Amino acid sequence: MHGNTPDPADIDKSYRAVIYHLEPYDTNPEAPRITLLVQMISEEKIKVEAFNGWVRNPNFTDKARYYTR
Repeated sequence: MHGNTPDPADIDKSYRAVIYHLEPYDTNPEAPRITLLVQMISEEKIKVEAFNGWVRNPNFTDKARYYTR
């Protein structure tokens, strides 16, 4: 993650949506950068959506996914 904050382990449902900018781990300049938008809905449910490139102010769309942990 670019900047490495906030730590995903610290995120809980009191946070609004959190934006992470992901960058490739290798030195390939052609590798994509990704924006990940994450929101804890409950202690067990998380809402996630990925966008191509680094998006400054993303909003969830109908493509968002819900995961249960």
